[in-house]
Amino acid sequence: MADGGTGKYELAAEQLALVAEVVLDAAKPVSGRRTLDLACGTGNAALLAAQRGAQVTGLDAAPRLLEVAAGRSADAGLDISWIEGSMLDLPPQ
Repeated sequence: MADGGTGKYELAAEQLALVAEVVLDAAKPVSGRRTLDLACGTGNAALLAAQRGAQVTGLDAAPRLLEVAAGRSADAGLDISWIEGSMLDLPPQ
C-alpha cells in the first residue's frame, strides 16, 4: 500500500483539487449535514465541504498529511475534525 505521508503528496493534491470540486458538486453536501472525507489527504474535499456549510470530519492514515490539512483549515478559519486512522478499520454500519 502506498504511503501518502512520504514524498511530496501536496503536488498531487493540487492537481486533484478540481476532482474534489466535481465530486462535491455531485454529492451536494447540505449545510449542517455531517460529512466524512475518507482518505482525506491534505483536505481538498473536506475544505470545500466545510466552506459549503457541512460539518466535516477528515480521516487519513498519514499523520503528516493531516497536519497539512489542519493547517489549511485553520488558515481558512474552518472548523474541521481531523482523525488519524484507516478507512479499512471503520466499524460496519
